[in-house]
Amino acid sequence: MRILLLIILIIVIAVFYRPRGLWSRVMLLWNQRDYILKVVVAVVGIYLLYGFYTMYERGMLKWEWYQ
Repeated sequence: MRILLLIILIIVIAVFYRPRGLWSRVMLLWNQRDYILKVVVAVVGIYLLYGFYTMYERGMLKWEWYQ
């Protein structure tokens, strides 16, 4: 039953999305993978810095240079 539903789902997706249009979009994303990776890394880095800053403001991190 699951295999039948999976096959029907694949057929529906293939009918509604033209394979050439879908393939061209996939290739466009593949060509832009470096840009997408840089954006994702930058967003995650900013989020981590904000998390560390929040922890520092709440007193969870000790930042003492004079010891």
